[in-house]
Amino acid sequence: MNSLISHPDFLPALSISGIFLLTFLAAEVLRYYANFKIEATRKFVHMTAGIVALTFSYIFKSHWTLLILCTIFVILMEVTRKLNLLQSIHRIERRSSGSIYHPIAIYTTYCFASVLKKPEFYFISILVLSISDSLAALIGSTYGFKLYRVQEENKSIEGSTIFFFSTFIIIHIGLLLLTDIGRLESILGAIIIAICITLFEAIALHGVDNLIIPWGTLFILYRFDGLSALALVHQLFKVGTSFFFSYVLSFPSGKFGATGSMAFALFAYAAWAMIGLDWFVSALLGLILVSYTDLFIGNPKEENEIKRIRNVFYAVAVAAMWLVITSFFYNQKQIFVVPYLVALLSQMSILWKKRRAELENEGKKSKNFFQDFNLFLRALTLTVLFLIPFLLFDNSLSPWFSLVTCVIGIIMADGFFFSMTLFGQWDLIKDLRARMWADLLSTLIIFLVNYFWYATRSF
Repeated sequence: MNSLISHPDFLPALSISGIFLLTFLAAEVLRYYANFKIEATRKFVHMTAGIVALTFSYIFKSHWTLLILCTIFVILMEVTRKLNLLQSIHRIERRSSGSIYHPIAIYTTYCFASVLKKPEFYFISILVLSISDSLAALIGSTYGFKLYRVQEENKSIEGSTIFFFSTFIIIHIGLLLLTDIGRLESILGAIIIAICITLFEAIALHGVDNLIIPWGTLFILYRFDGLSALALVHQLFKVGTSFFFSYVLSFPSGKFGATGSMAFALFAYAAWAMIGLDWFVSALLGLILVSYTDLFIGNPKEENEIKRIRNVFYAVAVAAMWLVITSFFYNQKQIFVVPYLVALLSQMSILWKKRRAELENEGKKSKNFFQDFNLFLRALTLTVLFLIPFLLFDNSLSPWFSLVTCVIGIIMADGFFFSMTLFGQWDLIKDLRARMWADLLSTLIIFLVNYFWYATRSF
């Protein structure tokens, strides 16, 4: 007991716990006695907890202390939700796990920043989460009239605009005061990060923005750290180009909603910014084929058939994972090309097969020769078409090995997916998740094959 009390983190942890409990109590008082709206009391807790969390990188010596604290509060949030307590936080109409994600985000961001030895980036990331997200919710719910649909939820242009300007100011001033980054570089970096994080926040569902905002801010800050003004201008050009082409190629086709187009734009920008033009071109090529051919998805007949963030997220989640991993092992990027391609192309191949079945069920004949392709021919056609940009840009790739492993990966993903569909009742969400898991399994196997192939060749 004495060793616990003498631990350097004991008193700070005790003080933080007391402040958090007082914050919850104050929120309940505001709700019950002052008739504050639930959204206001939620954001009061969100903002206060976030501001207190800004000190964590400076007062805690061990991440274990913070892990224990966050675990306690996650359990507290879940128990009070089930017991119908703390209604100032839990009593909202929309489905949200934000109160659970918030302490998880704080702990994980703390750990990432500690590994990177960038406590100032932790400070900036949590400040964006605390201030920008709260302002966007409060302004949007009070003054938001120009709404846009994010699956089952509505968000406002006014809230997103406030989020952008708040994020820009926080990052710009934070970089100026806490780092040795120059004024011009901090302005350019703040503009790019504010654009990306605003779009992440705009398309996030069910409180996931509590994770995405600090993780995204920290990651981009780390990626941009040390870049010159000219390099940041180049990044700004990539942002603009990615969003322009993604919007022009997806939204006018009528198959994608605004949030679907935004999600794909973020993915396309990540492919270009983190890896290279060939990875970006492959993403756009996939978007063109899905948007303007009848091979993969049909034109929506009803509003709920439009592809929005949920569809795009599950379709590119595994490919995005490989993008992030590749960015940390850029010098060995040839190992990751085929896993990345399999992640994209297996989704397209499955959609191709499902679209063919859909046309047959509707009693329509295939509109063209390509609709009748079997699995092997689909995999081979997609692989040849998408592998060309990589072979043009990267002469370290083995053409035949890449071709064969990509085709095998697509066939494996197809097999995994349609095996999953044999069990239980099936709906849209299960379908999307099954495609993602099939993607993940096949790309992990293909990655191991590529890793050992290129590792053997290097000796």
